[in-house]
Amino acid sequence: MSGSLDLPATVGQFRSRGIRYVSVWGDTEFTASVRENQLLKAAMTRVLGYFSTSDDRDLKQLSRTAAEILFLLDGVPSLDPWERFSEAEVVQMVSRLPNLHRKYGSVLWLSYLIHAKRGISVDAVGAAEFNTFVVNLADVFEDYVRVLVASRIGELVPGGRVLDGNIDQVRLFKHGDASMVKPDIYVMKGRQPLLVMDAKYKPQIKASDRYEVLAFCEALGVSKAILLLPGDADQPAQLLGVTPGGTELQMVKLNLGAVDMNAAEASFIKIIASVIQPD
Repeated sequence: MSGSLDLPATVGQFRSRGIRYVSVWGDTEFTASVRENQLLKAAMTRVLGYFSTSDDRDLKQLSRTAAEILFLLDGVPSLDPWERFSEAEVVQMVSRLPNLHRKYGSVLWLSYLIHAKRGISVDAVGAAEFNTFVVNLADVFEDYVRVLVASRIGELVPGGRVLDGNIDQVRLFKHGDASMVKPDIYVMKGRQPLLVMDAKYKPQIKASDRYEVLAFCEALGVSKAILLLPGDADQPAQLLGVTPGGTELQMVKLNLGAVDMNAAEASFIKIIASVIQPD
């Protein structure tokens, strides 16, 4: 049997909308006994134990989320008290993940850090050795907004579907050079491309970001693009400009500092909808 909990998709598609009884799995069968699920369960047990006694509202929500994940992992055998995971074992776990489950790798590494109580540490005097790993937050943000947009695509483009340019690449030139481009998100309706969305985990965009998105628009033959950035407050869409050829470039920010992320995500989707379908 094979299968594993797709935690980012579960949170993005269901938990973020208050749906607690539906989960996304990487396969049609549930494998309870694999070490990957044991690691996740061990980490969530530690999170629940650490935050469950807190009076802080956000930490209480974290403990509730941990409890819900533990409920889903009820069939997974708990680790013996003496058992530990090594970095080498986690590296092997991540390397064995099939392409469709690559996003699960960041969850495994984060679970390892929580379970092992690890972080950045300097282990030598003189030359600093960091026994840790780096989480690429740009990739995490890109995956997050892609899942969010895909889960609400019916509100944005009825009958539309979201494609990931990292998987479904687009040819840049109609004739000649076979160069391909990889838009973070593009929306299709039937066989017709409608618009491009590009996630940038940075406070402000650069000129190169504009050029890149305009290249995506040219490759797909669309005239509307939205840059998706993190923000710390609710803000309306910002029109960056319209090219002489009629391509419109907008910027929308997702309030990552919101106390109520459900409301922040709903507002984010509503703003995107206003750009796609202006009154």
